[in-house]
Amino acid sequence: MVDQFEVDRANFAGRLHPSQRGKVLDNLWIGVFLVVAGVVILAIAPKDSGAMFFAYMLPVIVMLGFGLWMSVRRLLDVSQGKLVPFTGWTQDGGVHRGRQGPQEYPIVVYTSLSRGANTVYNVRVGGQVFRIKKELYTRIQPGRNNTAFLTPHTKQLINVAPTP
Repeated sequence: MVDQFEVDRANFAGRLHPSQRGKVLDNLWIGVFLVVAGVVILAIAPKDSGAMFFAYMLPVIVMLGFGLWMSVRRLLDVSQGKLVPFTGWTQDGGVHRGRQGPQEYPIVVYTSLSRGANTVYNVRVGGQVFRIKKELYTRIQPGRNNTAFLTPHTKQLINVAPTP
């Protein structure tokens, strides 16, 4: 079990806590798969006919580029270990049927209903909406200043903590 005080202390120092690396690397396998698949396709592509090779090249180059873009950004976030803080007054937006929720404050926490029955927990930080887990939702304290921590390259929400 990770001590939340230590995690918050590392985040306020502008650093990614080691326990948060898994969240940043989540879905890294998609980018790696695209890169490996692109390399394999290029290796087995017939190179004798120019038209066929060109037909393979454009989609494979797009696949390689997107895979590298996904992978490298996540790996940079973890290797640099830096976080970007976003501090602002936090409003409790209540329950909303739409996706946006209220727009008055820099940080807004609210819930919405998915398919009419499931509760979805959201936080809007500076205009961008993030779906969060219930544990983080219950730790965010509305009616005061909170600091949201985002990764610099992938813009993932890592943590939200009350500003000391």
